[in-house]
Amino acid sequence: MIRGILLLCLTFLMACGGCATTTKNVVHEKLSAGVMATKCSDPVEVHNVPPMRFPIPAQLSRHHGCQGVEDMLAVMWPAEATKTNIAAAELLMMMYIDYQNEILNDVVVSTNFIKRDSFENDGRDIQVLFYEIIETPVEKIE
Repeated sequence: MIRGILLLCLTFLMACGGCATTTKNVVHEKLSAGVMATKCSDPVEVHNVPPMRFPIPAQLSRHHGCQGVEDMLAVMWPAEATKTNIAAAELLMMMYIDYQNEILNDVVVSTNFIKRDSFENDGRDIQVLFYEIIETPVEKIE
């Protein structure tokens, strides 16, 4: 049952993933995975996702003020940037945003895709999807 739901979500993401990943954010085009790995070494959150029951091993990290992005989410995985792997990384981002929206009551959290990049670490290519996190205050009805 869970595998079926995950497969359905991944299929949906692959169909829509091309649209989201082709948009370029010119403001952050100089953002670099290699620079993030060496200079943005103090993330405010890090979540490791083991490959058990998920298509890729991945790491989700949230950075404040990294390379000019006020609030950034990076999803990294040590494999090729296939459609399936990109869809899995996008799913992790969406799951993180859904979780943030469940626990936060005063803001709605969303993202803007910035870019995909990669860097080499110990002879392995590490793929990275960068997102800018946007927190919009919720208007309270009194």
